[in-house]
Amino acid sequence: MNRLTTENSVCVAVDLQERLVPAVFENEKMLKNAETLLKGLEIFKVPVLFTEQYPRGLGHTLPQAKDCCPEALVIEKTQFSAVLPELRERLKSLGRKNIILLGTETHVCVFQTAFDLLEEGYEVFLVGDAVGSRTKDNIENGKALMQQKGAWITNTETVLFQFLKDAKSENFKVISNLVK
Repeated sequence: MNRLTTENSVCVAVDLQERLVPAVFENEKMLKNAETLLKGLEIFKVPVLFTEQYPRGLGHTLPQAKDCCPEALVIEKTQFSAVLPELRERLKSLGRKNIILLGTETHVCVFQTAFDLLEEGYEVFLVGDAVGSRTKDNIENGKALMQQKGAWITNTETVLFQFLKDAKSENFKVISNLVK
């Protein structure tokens, strides 16, 4: 496992969309964690890429998510995996091998994205408290499948404090307040 650093990591936020997130099990909790993580990533200047599954039918990325990272690239897709030429090109240009992965639905688009990223040699860090599906069983099944394939299951606070490294960091108070 590579240690997550601000220099070797990029985040792929899968399908945090207007008509998808409301159907997710415990969506408020999942979305709060996603927003906290995205705000923290913005503070640490870790690149974020958003994907949107068929936005004409499912809407666009929720404003509260997009507003956390206003400069983030948004990639539209119809295939379930987000690993499309546009994403591959962006990841290659960033030259980072650690992928922080979150979004919906855990057992479909997030799973297929993780599978493809792992197949292409990336380390995948699935943020388990910032993923969702319509049922709890589907969330757990998706997480288990990704872990069996080689993804690391982590959480919002672990990611942010791994970037922080030290309580003496200039961002300690900001991150501490963010996770409260």
